Amino acid sequence: MKNSIGIIANYRVINGMALKVLGESYNTEDVAKIEAAGEKLLELAPNIRLIKDDNLQDDLLTGEVSVAVMYTSQVTMAKLANPKLKVVFPSEGIGFGIMAQFIPSNAPHPDAAHKFIDYILQPEVAARCFEWLGYYCTNKEAEEYISDEYKEFLTLPSGFGGDMEMIQMIGPEAEEAHTKVWNKFKSEIDT
Repeated sequence: MKNSIGIIANYRVINGMALKVLGESYNTEDVAKIEAAGEKLLELAPNIRLIKDDNLQDDLLTGEVSVAVMYTSQVTMAKLANPKLKVVFPSEGIGFGIMAQFIPSNAPHPDAAHKFIDYILQPEVAARCFEWLGYYCTNKEAEEYISDEYKEFLTLPSGFGGDMEMIQMIGPEAEEAHTKVWNKFKSEIDT
């Protein structure tokens, strides 16, 4: 697969995958473990063709890359465009984040913010948001409004048995180690 893989540019996700291969947590604070994951990641460098966050699914669909590590929304778009594509989840597990809403304590118009949140949580609106974003739907009441073509993307596949771990904030030393690992990895790629 030399020079044929596309990956997202989220270093915590990509470095975290290497950590998981080594049996570690995405959120380890142990700099030595992060560095070991960086060395493992370097084994992948000759195979990387693209590192980008925007529209990586297009590169998979056009054949620019033969395989890709993508965000859920990109996977959804790619599968809708080509249902024959196969989605593979790493047996070591996956990291995830949550798209959330918050209202700052000093927001100038908190009532308007609450009304907006109430609006997008309405099942019909939440269904449209899910279909537009392509991430897993977290509003159970919205599921009945989601178009059939999106139904398989509502949740992880029923057979998924890997470890799931929320990617969390880490301390400055661990963050710096991740940055160094990522920069070294990128410097080894001929893109």
